[in-house]
Amino acid sequence: LAGILLDQLLIAICEYQENGLKPFIKKWKKLDATYGKKVTLITPQKKLKGIGCGINEKGYFLLKDNKGKTESFPSGEISLKF
Repeated sequence: LAGILLDQLLIAICEYQENGLKPFIKKWKKLDATYGKKVTLITPQKKLKGIGCGINEKGYFLLKDNKGKTESFPSGEISLKF
């Protein structure tokens, strides 16, 4: 089992090194608990509310505000109410 996991990890690492995050974004959306949900993003500078829209090719979190504008954030804390 460990060998299979390591093989898959090495494949994913090679894919990432060659193509970045782009090939992983579609799968990320399927597994992302914040995608399409109301969230609060907390950064050291501000606290924002909006809809989670996944990540971009740099891995930044995408947040759509109530005016429909999407911004990207390299870091922050996400609060999600179930």
